[in-house]
Parts: sequence; C-alpha cells; structure tokens
Amino acid sequence: MFGIAGHAAAQVTQPTSAEKKLAGQIKCEDFKKNTNGSWTSGPNAKIGTNVYSNTTFGVRGISLDGADVAIVLEQKCGGRPL
Repeated sequence: MFGIAGHAAAQVTQPTSAEKKLAGQIKCEDFKKNTNGSWTSGPNAKIGTNVYSNTTFGVRGISLDGADVAIVLEQKCGGRPL
C-alpha cells in the first residue's frame, strides 16, 4: 500500500523532454510570479535567442517547441525543480 505520502508522490507529474529543454533556456531572475499565478518577464528577458520583454505568460497561453512557458516557469522558478 502507498499510504498518504506514497499517493501524493505518485501524482507528481514529471517534466517532459520539451519542458526540460525550455527550462535550460530560461533565467529565473528575468521573470516574476504574479499573484494570479501568471508570470511576467522583465524588460530584457530572453528565452533562448528570442526577446520577451514585459510579456505575461499564463498557463495554456504561450507554448514554445511543445512546452507551455508558464508551466516551465513554475517548475523551474516556482519551487518545483526540473
């Protein structure tokens, strides 16, 4: 039997390869988390070679190479490591 701790661990979603790849192109210091759970980039933020200055990313908002940017930001910068 799993018990409570085992059950919670079994529900953790593992990052996809696309999410891991995108995470490698993001610098957490370039983004801030908003109170509604979305993320906003700073004036000089880049993801890879693309500039995303002052852009807000919400879940199911912007997808790059098959990875949702907001989900990757949450995984990498919001306390859940990739």
